[in-house]
Formats: sequence, C-alpha cells, structure tokens
Amino acid sequence: MRDQRAVVKAIEWPTVFLWLVCWGLWLIGVFVLPMVWMLLAGVVLTLVMVLQSSLSHEALHRHPFASRQCSKLR
Repeated sequence: MRDQRAVVKAIEWPTVFLWLVCWGLWLIGVFVLPMVWMLLAGVVLTLVMVLQSSLSHEALHRHPFASRQCSKLR
C-alpha cells in the first residue's frame, strides 16, 4: 500500500493536467474550430503543436513521473 502512495505522490499532476488539456485542444482545433473559422483553427493548432513539443521534451527528461517505475525511461 505504501508503494502506491509513493507512486501517486511521484506524479506531477499539473503536467498530467496540461497533457490532457493539450489533447483536448487538439480535438477542438481539428474538429470544431475549422467549422467556425479556419484561420483560428490554424493559430490554435500551431500553439498546440508548440505545447505538445514542450510536453514531449518533459517526457523525455522523466516528467511527469519522477519514479523509474512509472516513467520506464531508464
């Protein structure tokens, strides 16, 4: 039981939340915004690509999980 608590504490929840927001914005930018205004969709998707690139960089450096069990990168 203690190991589960350590894993939950090791998760960086703001980064996980930002990852979920990023995927939500992808869906909105691809499926909803083009029907509203294509230029707005392009701008939003460009910003989402930058955000996803940043989150990928964080994942490369063992974020959002500080524990080796969760990240399995080492």
